[in-house]
Amino acid sequence: MAYSDVVYGGQRKYMSNGVLDAALVKMRMHSVQRSSPAYVLLTGQSASFTVCHNTVVEEAVAIEKIKEIYNVVPTARYQRFIMLLNLGHHHWISAEVVPAAPVGKIHIFDSSVGGFRKEKELAVSRVKLFAREVDRSWHVGNTCAPVVNEWQNRLINVPVQRDRYNCGPFALAHI
Repeated sequence: MAYSDVVYGGQRKYMSNGVLDAALVKMRMHSVQRSSPAYVLLTGQSASFTVCHNTVVEEAVAIEKIKEIYNVVPTARYQRFIMLLNLGHHHWISAEVVPAAPVGKIHIFDSSVGGFRKEKELAVSRVKLFAREVDRSWHVGNTCAPVVNEWQNRLINVPVQRDRYNCGPFALAHI
């Protein structure tokens, strides 16, 4: 289980991935009603291709996990994929993948600039892998689909959290 600190009513509490997943499930349900629906990954799904049980998931295994995720996505074509990623059991960031041809977009939101650099690099590289694999998987079943030739990456660091413990709510609020 991954945690981040959060302060409620002047007391420090821990926000677990279970609390965040509850919010993500609610987002997933509401997303279906939008004109450009997003598939919202749960924290365990994003962990399955990044870091699981304190161990970096090997790239070949990550690709298999991404394929498994893609296979459970409802058959409608999603224009966006949204996820929360935990860095070192201490910090949450969020990511959005928009596989629009010919240029796809990857947005990474981090409310605390500078921390967990190595973990963030791994997470961002796996989000890029996720984007490429989802686009490739979509073309396997739809050979006439437009191809994403390039992925634009954008790091977003605003708003900045002014404390060291509210990254979970910031990452969630961003998406």
